[in-house]
Amino acid sequence: MKEIVTPFFKIGIVIVLVFFLFNCSDQNNGINDSIDGHDSKSGVFKTVPLKNSFDFFAKLNSARLTGRYSDGIGLEIDLESLQQVDIEGTDAKVNLALAATRLEGVDTEVLQVEIDGELQTVLFHQVPEVDITDGGGGGGGGINPIDPDDFTGSVYTTDLDGRVLSGFKIIEGVVSVGYDFTPLNSIDPPIKLDEVIIPGYVKPVLPPTNDAATRMDYQFVRSQNNGSTMGIAYFAAINKKISKEIDDEIDESKLPPCLKNILSDLKKTSSSPGNMITKFTGNLSSDYNWTMEQGPTKPDVPAHTLPGSYTAATGIKTVFDVASYPQATDLSWARTIMHESIHAYLTTYYIRNAPGFMADYPVMFQAWISDTNRGLNAAQHEEIARSFVKSFADAFEVYGVSKGYKLDKQFYQDMAWGGLIETDAFKKLPEADRKRISNTIEIELRGKDDQDNVKAQKGKKAGC
Repeated sequence: MKEIVTPFFKIGIVIVLVFFLFNCSDQNNGINDSIDGHDSKSGVFKTVPLKNSFDFFAKLNSARLTGRYSDGIGLEIDLESLQQVDIEGTDAKVNLALAATRLEGVDTEVLQVEIDGELQTVLFHQVPEVDITDGGGGGGGGINPIDPDDFTGSVYTTDLDGRVLSGFKIIEGVVSVGYDFTPLNSIDPPIKLDEVIIPGYVKPVLPPTNDAATRMDYQFVRSQNNGSTMGIAYFAAINKKISKEIDDEIDESKLPPCLKNILSDLKKTSSSPGNMITKFTGNLSSDYNWTMEQGPTKPDVPAHTLPGSYTAATGIKTVFDVASYPQATDLSWARTIMHESIHAYLTTYYIRNAPGFMADYPVMFQAWISDTNRGLNAAQHEEIARSFVKSFADAFEVYGVSKGYKLDKQFYQDMAWGGLIETDAFKKLPEADRKRISNTIEIELRGKDDQDNVKAQKGKKAGC
C-alpha cells in the first residue's frame, strides 16, 4: 500500500501541534462565554467537548444569519464536518470543521481548543497560487485538497472576522518565508484577510537557516503575534482526500435501504469508514475497497468480514445479518459498520502486503500465529481492544452528535466494546463495568438486556 510522506512528517497517528491566537476579539466574547467547563488548572491544552463546539458553531451560524453578529467575511461553518483531531504530545484534541467564506479561491477550516483555561477559536485559510478566475472556485470548499508536496501558495490564520494573525508562503510544500504583519497589525482596525491576499502586500521574513530542523521549528511554532501554525491543515487536507476516496470505493449496492442510510450519514462525518481506517492505521492509502451486503451470519454475530471473499476487483466482503436483528437501533448498526470497516482494512492489508502487515502489527501477528485456532479475526479484536477503544468511542460520539443524540460519553465508550467482549482487555475490566457494557450493547442490538428483560433503547429503530 502506498504511503504518503510530506517534507515535514511521515503520516501516522501523529498530528502536528496547533497554537492559537492569544487574545480573542471583543466581538467574540459574547459567544465564547457560552462554552462552559473551563479549568485553568488543567494545563496548557484541554479538549472542548464536541457538543459544546457544535453548539458554539451553530450559534455562530445563527447569529450571522439573523444579523446579531457582524458579517465579517461571510463565515458559514459546515456542522456535519465537525471532528476531533489529536494534538501530538498531549491528551487533548482540537475540534475542526470545514467552513465557507465570501473570499474567492480560499479553502477554510475553523479550529477550536481550550488553552490555559481560555477558549480559543481561529480560522485556517489555504490560498493556492492559481488564477482564481480560471476554475479556482468560490469562497470555501472550492479548492480540492492536494498533496502538500504540490502545494504552492499562502496559508493564513485569522480570527472569526478575518483579521490576520499569521501567514506563511509555501513553495511545493516547503515553508519559504513567513509574513511579517507586526507593523500592519499595529494600526486600528487590524488588517483583514481580503486585503492581505493581494500579492506582495506584506513584508516577507526569511527563515534563519535552510536546514530541515530549523524549517520544522519555523513552520510549527508561533509567529510573532501568536498566530497558529499550518501543519494540521495539511494533514487534514490529505486525510479528507484519502478518506473520501476510500468511502467512494465502497460497494453498498447489496445493502438494504436502512443500512445504506446509516452508511450515508456516517460518510458525512469523521466516523466514516475512510476516516476510521486512516485514524486507526495512520496509513493514508486509497488502495483499499470494500463490498458490503446483507445475508445470514453465525449465531449472535450481527456482521462478519470474510477473508476468503477477497478478490482484487471487489476487495473484501462483509455480510450484515439485518434479518436476525429487527430491534437493532441506528446506533447499533452504525457502531457495527464502523467496527467492520477496521476488520475489512486489516484483512485486506494482510492479503495484499503480508510483510508490511507483520511489520506494522507485530503484536497482533504474533498473537495470531501462536494460537491459530482463534483465527485472524480474534487477533484483530485484541489489537482493536488494545489500541483503539477510546478513539473509536470518540469517533462514534461524532456520529451520535450529528444525529442529534444527547448522550453521555459513558454510553459511547461502552458501545465501543461491541465485538470485543471476548478479548483479554475486556476480561481485565471490573465485573461491574463488564456487565454494564454488555447490557448497553445488547439493549441497542436486541432491545433486551442479558437477562432477556425488555429495556428502553437510546437510539431509534433502524427499520431493517
